[in-house]
Order: sequence, then structure tokens, then C-alpha cells
Amino acid sequence: MINFFIVSISAGCLYVSLNPFIKFWAGKSYVLSLPVVVIVVLNYFFDQLRQSSITFISAYGLFVPNGKKSVIEAILNFVLSLSLLLVFHLGIRGVLLGTILTNLFLNSWWEPLLLFRLGFGFKKKYLRFYVFNYALNSVFVILVVFVISKTILYLDQFMFQSNLFIAFLNSLIMIFLW
Repeated sequence: MINFFIVSISAGCLYVSLNPFIKFWAGKSYVLSLPVVVIVVLNYFFDQLRQSSITFISAYGLFVPNGKKSVIEAILNFVLSLSLLLVFHLGIRGVLLGTILTNLFLNSWWEPLLLFRLGFGFKKKYLRFYVFNYALNSVFVILVVFVISKTILYLDQFMFQSNLFIAFLNSLIMIFLW
């Protein structure tokens, strides 16, 4: 839950501060479109949520069972990303969406299942953990961050400070409201 809390806040901060920081750093012409920012933040969010499971899998030495998943993950990610890139012409959005879909379709259930069954020795508690703690909390966090970020991005229209200051202030507001 600590990892989940930190990832939720940092994803919200990334969402509201990425474009103001890019404006400051590289200029207005390099600002990312809103769909790209959403996809980058979702990719970060789902990738970082895996870190707790990966840490425990490493600590328990479950490298061989997890190694099989890594091969499937690489193939699935390649196929999905390439399909979204070439067939649907989504560009960088397609590649990132392929990674997000791989995390959702494979990693989000395989790694916790492996950890609960082989690491912790629990067979029945996995489903309850997965459905309530992972899926429902993820949906809740995404909705909360969406509502808070809409408020912050609306307020950005009335700020005439430096873009670096706006990025910093957006992050502070996100942390405070979260």
C-alpha cells in the first residue's frame, strides 16, 4: 500500500507538471498532446505498481517461474506495440499502449499470483487481493487524479508565472489535494 500511495501521488504530479516543465525546458513547440501525456502517465503508473511484487519475487528467489513470464511478456509487448504502431498508425502512443496492455493483460495478474502461490503460500487469498486491492484501487486512484488534475489544469489558465514555477506549484497542489 505504501508503494501504491507513492505511485498514485507521483503519477498525479507527473500528469499536471509534465507539459509545464517541457514548456520551460524545451519550449512550447515540444509540448505533448493530452492523449500522449495520459498514456505516458498510465504507463508509469502501471509499471511502478509492479515494483512491490517484483521486489518480493526477487527476495523469494522465484526467478525461474518468473523467467517464463518474461519471455511471454517480451513477445506480447512486441506484437501489441508493433500492431498498434503499424496497423493503427498510433506512433509513440501505440508503442506505449502496447506496454500498458502487456502490463494489464499479463503482468498485473501473473506476478501477484506467482508471489501469493509460491512466495507466500496462499492460494485462495490471491483473488480477493487482486480484485479489491489492485483493480478497484487503481480505478479509484485514476478517477481521483483525473478530478484533481482537471481542477489544477483549469487554474493553470490564470497563472502567468514561469513554467517551472507552474510545474512545481501543480505538483504541490496535487500532493496537498491528494
